[in-house]
Formats: sequence, C-alpha cells, structure tokens
Amino acid sequence: ATDDTYLLDNTVPSSTSFVRQTPATSPTNADSLVFRATFSEAVTAVDAADFTASGTTTATVTNVAAVSPSVYDVTLSGGNLAGFNGTVGLNLSGSQNITDLAGNSFPTTEPTTDETFIVDNAAPSTTSFVRQTPSGSPTNADSLVFRVTFSEAVSGVAAADFAASGTTATLSVASMSTSVYDVTLTGGDLANLNATVGLNFATSPTISDLAGNTLPNTEPATDDTYLLDNTVPSSTSFVRQTPATSPTNADSLVFRVTFSEAVTAVDAADFTA
Repeated sequence: ATDDTYLLDNTVPSSTSFVRQTPATSPTNADSLVFRATFSEAVTAVDAADFTASGTTTATVTNVAAVSPSVYDVTLSGGNLAGFNGTVGLNLSGSQNITDLAGNSFPTTEPTTDETFIVDNAAPSTTSFVRQTPSGSPTNADSLVFRVTFSEAVSGVAAADFAASGTTATLSVASMSTSVYDVTLTGGDLANLNATVGLNFATSPTISDLAGNTLPNTEPATDDTYLLDNTVPSSTSFVRQTPATSPTNADSLVFRVTFSEAVTAVDAADFTA
C-alpha cells in the first residue's frame, strides 16, 4: 500500500531569460529597475547576493521577490542611478549559490534572452528654429513654416507647445521624424502684415524625451525669423543721370530710377521711352 519512489534529477537548472519588468520600456529615467529572472525549473536559495548590476552604474540589487518557484523579480536601485546615463543590465554574481530542488547547482551562465535598460537622465534640448517654407526673408507668404529640431527623439509635440511672435496667426505641427517637426503659421493677420514673425515656445510646453525627461523652455541658439512685407513698392523718381543737363544732343540718355525699397527682376522690358 505504501510504495514510495524517487525522482532522480541530475540535470542542472538554467536561466531562461532576464527581461525588463518595471518599467517595461527603454529608454527610461526611472530610479528603480526591475528585471524578471526566469529559470528552467523550480530553484531555491535565490536572494540579492546572487545578482549584480552590469554596466558602469553603482546601483545595487535591493530586492528579490519570488513570483513562482522558477520566476523571480530582481530590483536594482540606489547608487548613481538617479543621475545615470548609460546601459544597465542584470548579471549573475560570481558567488551565486542557486540550486534546483534536487540540489543541482546552478551554473553562472547568462541567459540567451538578456535584456538591458538604457537609462537617460539628461534633458533634451532644442537645436534650432529655422525657416523652412519659404526659405528666404523678407516674404509676403500667407503661410510660414518653421522647422524645429531637437537634440534627440521627443514626444508630446503639439501646436499648444508653441507660440508665434509678431502675428495673430494660428499654428499646426507635423512630424518629420522623432526629433524634427515642422510648425506652420497661417491665418490671422499674416495676409496684410508688415512685421517680424518668429516662433517661440509656449509658457508651459509639455515636450519630453522618450525616457520622460522634460524639455526646458529655452529658445535655441539658431532662432530664425521672417520679415513679413505686404506693402507694394513704389517708384520714387526717374532722374536724368547722363548727361546731367538738358537740352542735349547726346546719342545715349541715362535715367536713374529709384524705388521706395529693394526690388528684383528689373530689366529692359520693364521700361519704355
């Protein structure tokens, strides 16, 4: 009636994976990083001394929590993590003493799936606001496009993050890449405006990098503007130039034409005797 058996197990356990658990995404500026360590079978004696952080961070293993007999959540925190910029991973320590339930020692071998966190605590910056369309200034265009470039990929970029200076035009935003956005100014008083128009940040922009670091409200070093000119030019004078006196019997007569402002496309076809 009582007929015991032994289950013989001489197979050493292995680590299946170290994966990001909290936060689930990378890059991050989190001050606490949780890796989920999964083993091939139930293991025992799993504690903080069995793991260590990889990379140049001075963070340490501050907690190990069992999710199941073969799955453990390992927390890294402290050290320089709050201000760290670099890659952080989880390694087994050289003195780990994990075994399976039969007593087979766990080899100090990293798993095939061995994820890391990119830790980013550096705030993004704004590289430039440059004229995009039209590319030149002055202009009488009714639509002005500024190209905004950031130092890295950012998120949360919307029209409410920007403000136009010198005009009542409204703004819209289009993404060119994760770090480049075109901000278009249209409407308002642009059609008849004679003034300098620029692009600024709103009082409280909500832009951040992919790790969650907030963009400071600081204008970039390269900060182009448009000079809006909707006033038509006029001709100020046609004045005798050569010869300077009249009457004359000269075979060539030169008139000096003066306009109210700089003009272009002036050629012989524009005049007649």
